[in-house]
Amino acid sequence: MPTGRVKWFDVDKGFGFVIAEDGSQAFLHSSVLPEDAEVTKGTRLDYDVVDSRRGAQVLKARLLSADQGCEGPPTSGRRHGGYG
Repeated sequence: MPTGRVKWFDVDKGFGFVIAEDGSQAFLHSSVLPEDAEVTKGTRLDYDVVDSRRGAQVLKARLLSADQGCEGPPTSGRRHGGYG
């Protein structure tokens, strides 16, 4: 199951793209997201992907919390997980 970040997502149209850690991209449709999920650029995801005739497509996605998944520096000086 690849891990990646949302490259862009149009809420009104219900789709966007996710980019994996290896740089590969996949189409992301709102129907494969958990119910009530709010997805924006940079949201971290674990997902299952399939190659369709139109290219890679996400089949199922799971949102990750800020301290899981893709490694990288935090976006602020505050630590994740309630350490202050």
